[in-house]
Amino acid sequence: MGRRWWLGAGVCLALAGCRESSSTEAQASSRGSAALLRHALPGEDLRGMSGLSRVPGARDRFLSVAERLHHVIPVKLGPDDRLVTGSAIRVVGVDRALDLEGLAFLDAGSLVFATEADRPRTHEFLLFADMKDDRIEVTNRVPFSYAPWGIVPSRNRGLEGVCAAGGRV
Repeated sequence: MGRRWWLGAGVCLALAGCRESSSTEAQASSRGSAALLRHALPGEDLRGMSGLSRVPGARDRFLSVAERLHHVIPVKLGPDDRLVTGSAIRVVGVDRALDLEGLAFLDAGSLVFATEADRPRTHEFLLFADMKDDRIEVTNRVPFSYAPWGIVPSRNRGLEGVCAAGGRV
């Protein structure tokens, strides 16, 4: 029983949309394709993954946020189109009350994370971070208020994703 399983629909959809293809049929199709897989996650504490971002300059390497943990998991699409996960990379400087959700690369060495919390609140945070040799380190927190939309977030629901392009969120 010891291994946790994860149904990887979201990752598969993202990988299918991000992969380059040499097939004329795949290039002509705007609908893309998806596959549903079960993938054993490494370790006993990892129960799921959330958010996915392609590593800049890489065709088949991604980072995904570990659910309920302050870690990211390297993900690679193997030659047989199977997911290969690497060792967890810890994210330091995150308040214990926050759960990391989405992530996006700003450039090859910088990321931004979206957050949520399991408590009443009026805002979430965007966490800006730098990649180091053995960790990812949060360097800045920017509050993201719900007030302009008149929304009161429910527990454990928040900013599920974040996008960045050209170094901007």
